[in-house]
Amino acid sequence: MKTIILGILLLLVVTGLQSQTTIIEEGFESGIFPPTGWATFRGVDDVGPANDWTTSTDAYTGNLAAFSRYANSNIGVAEDWLVTPLIDLTNASNTVLSFFSKENFNTEYASRYDVRISTISQTTHADFSTIATYSDFTLDYEQIIINLSAYDGQQIYIAFVHIDEYQDDWLLDDISILSDSECQIGYSKPTYLSAGRLLGQSFTAECTGSLEYVQFNTPETGTVSSNTLNIFEGNGTSGNLIYTEVFPDINVTTINDDIRVYLVDELNVVEGHQYTFQFYVDNLLTEYSGSSTINPYPGGSSINSNGFPSPNLDRGFEVSIKGLLCFPPEDILVTSITDVTATILWTSPNSNADTFDVLLMASGDNPETETPLFSETTTGNATSIEFTSLILDTTYDVYVVSQCENSSSLYSPVISFTTNELPTPINDSLCDTIMITMNTNSSGGAYYNNYSSTEANELAGSCYADDVSNHSVWFSFVAPASGEVQINTRYPDGTLTDSQLLLYDVLDCTNLATATLLACDEDDDANIDENGAPQYNALIEYSGLTAGETYYISVDGYSGQTGSFDIGVFDRSTLSTNQIETNNVLKVYPNPTEDYINILNLNTQENYIIYDVLGKQVSSGQLLRQSQILVSHLDKGIYFLKLDNYETLRFIKN
Repeated sequence: MKTIILGILLLLVVTGLQSQTTIIEEGFESGIFPPTGWATFRGVDDVGPANDWTTSTDAYTGNLAAFSRYANSNIGVAEDWLVTPLIDLTNASNTVLSFFSKENFNTEYASRYDVRISTISQTTHADFSTIATYSDFTLDYEQIIINLSAYDGQQIYIAFVHIDEYQDDWLLDDISILSDSECQIGYSKPTYLSAGRLLGQSFTAECTGSLEYVQFNTPETGTVSSNTLNIFEGNGTSGNLIYTEVFPDINVTTINDDIRVYLVDELNVVEGHQYTFQFYVDNLLTEYSGSSTINPYPGGSSINSNGFPSPNLDRGFEVSIKGLLCFPPEDILVTSITDVTATILWTSPNSNADTFDVLLMASGDNPETETPLFSETTTGNATSIEFTSLILDTTYDVYVVSQCENSSSLYSPVISFTTNELPTPINDSLCDTIMITMNTNSSGGAYYNNYSSTEANELAGSCYADDVSNHSVWFSFVAPASGEVQINTRYPDGTLTDSQLLLYDVLDCTNLATATLLACDEDDDANIDENGAPQYNALIEYSGLTAGETYYISVDGYSGQTGSFDIGVFDRSTLSTNQIETNNVLKVYPNPTEDYINILNLNTQENYIIYDVLGKQVSSGQLLRQSQILVSHLDKGIYFLKLDNYETLRFIKN
């Protein structure tokens, strides 16, 4: 499992970004290392040289990658620094650091991989602050992107610091610094200007992003009165109106000045699509009245007084579009896991995300190249989705992708979960009890309390020493005429070795507040197994029940234990003394065996007969308390031991 420690920055693991400007890019392909302007050096302990940064042919792309080998043993902790040149983010916005990273050993050793930043020095250790720390990477290259927007407007150095003591390698490739792109689209001011009415201009977006402003120029001075800016889809004002804004008076003091109107609300435009902005202003705006164009703008047209494109009019204008980043979802969480269902939740860092794609991959599959086992797309900006047809006891890798306006994020960091190996018990609810027939018991570990939950208002029994009900399941029975019962979970099969029993009288199964607790047992009379170790399954004996009434039993595991178990309910008035004392708790051991068998918890003398699987009697005799039966003469196979007063026991002869 990868461990990430973040300071002021947000870690995002994605596979690509759109509409960005690359500020710096390094793939280590020049053959010069460190690359020009980069620096490599050791930590303050000066441990080396085998682990110093160099190059490797194990590259993500191209032929070379940066490589820091694990340090030799018994030389101390090595700290190796690879530092970028000075990176100028003075005019950058929404800057991110992207790099591809891997290690070479599957075991997660104690190596540490830091990303640090300095605004002061390239080579002074103390000037750097750690912004992200990793303890593990995969054996294949993965892209890591770190949001550096906190450093927009500054100049920085970025250090990759490998901290290691004979543990693991670190390989880096395709390091880049990216920021939001900004594309200006415009047409230079015409040579001949005359006063007139500018109603608008159409343009073709050259990048996908948010329209920041529109700009035009004027040959006169004065005041442009407050007016309305409208923006339409397409070439002209006949398309869909997608934006409107009232702008204030604008005072023009210089002839041929540029007038810029910033959009106060976000409007996203798509690369390659045409849009038209429109004003209605009586004067001060440029218009050329010639019969033909001069150096026409090819991506659109001036808009005439009727709102139609007018290709014979040249006009100076500019629009600015800031490219949008589409980040992957964060804080992925899987909840409400059952054998066939799971709910995926996340948070979105994007204001422009419309939907999200949720992929469930087979464990270890690459979402870039493999087909998802399950996939869903959300609607209405939902940030959760439930899968309802999963496969029990199966591990899935979860990836979520943001679908922003006209762009997609890359995949979120993978998170894995495993569906329950068993369905939620059918008797998880008090109203869904399993009815037990009087004087019968289950066998073979027929029931389980795995993946069960507690009821509302369910309390721990009075005999639960500092414990609560965690995974209770429910049974019911009809009280016999005697009103006396024995409720027993002391059976040899099953994996729940420490059960807790509660006996209830319940008025309303939908409300445990109406229940009266009649009896409770945890392990006051613990049994022992063949090795003399205590067995803590519970038994309740209770008198005074109303004949013919239904009563309820809760079975739980001590301290949250879960597993399979058996249960029986008996009319205590019909049990023999031996059955009351040791009802169905006999056990054969060792089992399987080679030479002999013991009978655990046998307190009386019994006659026995041994049968093979065909029902043929193969041995018989008399068994004294705690005595052994010799079976070394029997052939290998399955046998059944029949006693006078107990159920038949099975054993295997090796």
